Amino acid sequence: FDIASLAALPVGAGCVLAGQWLQGGTLSALMHGASALIVVGGSLGAVLLAHSPGHTWRALAAAARTFRRDRRPLAALGARMMALGMRAHRRGVQALEAELTAEADPFLRSGMRLVIDGASAEELGQVLAVERHAADVEDDSCARVWESAAGYAPTLGILGAVLGLIEVMQHLRSPESLGEGIATAFVSTIYGVAAANLLCLPLAGRVRERGAAAARRRDLVTEGLMALCDGSSPRLVADRIRPLAPGA
Repeated sequence: FDIASLAALPVGAGCVLAGQWLQGGTLSALMHGASALIVVGGSLGAVLLAHSPGHTWRALAAAARTFRRDRRPLAALGARMMALGMRAHRRGVQALEAELTAEADPFLRSGMRLVIDGASAEELGQVLAVERHAADVEDDSCARVWESAAGYAPTLGILGAVLGLIEVMQHLRSPESLGEGIATAFVSTIYGVAAANLLCLPLAGRVRERGAAAARRRDLVTEGLMALCDGSSPRLVADRIRPLAPGA
């Protein structure tokens, strides 16, 4: 796991709670089960209505994956592509068949299979472009699930506050409880705004960032494999992929 990212996760909420404590508030004043149910449950219901349960689950999984370190950064992938280019140049593209079973990247494995089967650079580029587009759409759709949740949460927070104020208005004969009731009503608004800005939008940004990194990886793989199809020398393969893989 990316320890730095995990450590940064509670920073925003911690600063809000610290600010509330410095103003003389207490943590117990922000603990309200009904408000949490309205915001969290209502937002989840709205997301499930807007997106299928399977799509929502994939968005959760995509957000969780952003806290794992990339096991093959661009520089390492670039070095891998140059090694494949050197092997293909010396022994022919059929020599890459021994590398298929050990390759964990499905996009690279799919492209290598096309190269081994004798696809032209144009055919390879067309097939990989379709796969790349599908993967890009999936990454973007996962980010949009979190952005949807960020839009629903504040609105549900306002709804919770209105419901709380309705309850307060029904007890106007007890003026001594009005202040506490109004304060409790606005806890829902805090939950909604905090959930949107401290959790949902940051996670959407992380998913988009990880998707952009994956897109760069796919571009690198495509460029390297097309160079193999063209029969380029290892030096030319390196020259073509180096701008996409700094440090390779």
